Amino acid sequence: MRLLRTRDQSVSYRSLRSFRLEVFIYEDTHPMKVRWTAQSLRFRITPTELALLEDGQTVEARLALPGGEWQACAVPRSGSTSLAMKDARLRVTLTSDDIAQLSVPTTEGIYFATDDVPAVRYLVEKDFPCIHPHAGEAGEAPTETFAAPAGFEERKAE
Repeated sequence: MRLLRTRDQSVSYRSLRSFRLEVFIYEDTHPMKVRWTAQSLRFRITPTELALLEDGQTVEARLALPGGEWQACAVPRSGSTSLAMKDARLRVTLTSDDIAQLSVPTTEGIYFATDDVPAVRYLVEKDFPCIHPHAGEAGEAPTETFAAPAGFEERKAE
């Protein structure tokens, strides 16, 4: 596994078509957002979810579909950073160094790629407030977010 970069800027995917899967489940869990595009997977976490990862707990999202359930989880473990899929469960394993980097206030995310061909880029990013309001028809509940870093709104407008 190789670290692509860790930097204090968000990554733009405006040129790619994407599918956004936002999962809200039981009241006692947290709304981790999962989004994928062509060979790219993004996990967006809230401050509470980062605190859970720092505490050694798994953060997950579940989506009940006709005929089964799909799960995605971020798991803190020793060893190496990895991405795996088994039995409709997508799992990104994060090391203590990964979580420590995410805990730095100026870090917006951590970015990786598998060694497979074709490679899969996977990102774990802090969830920041949306610049634009969501349509009421989207039915999206308000979520906890990190405070936007300096220059965030200007970068989003580009």
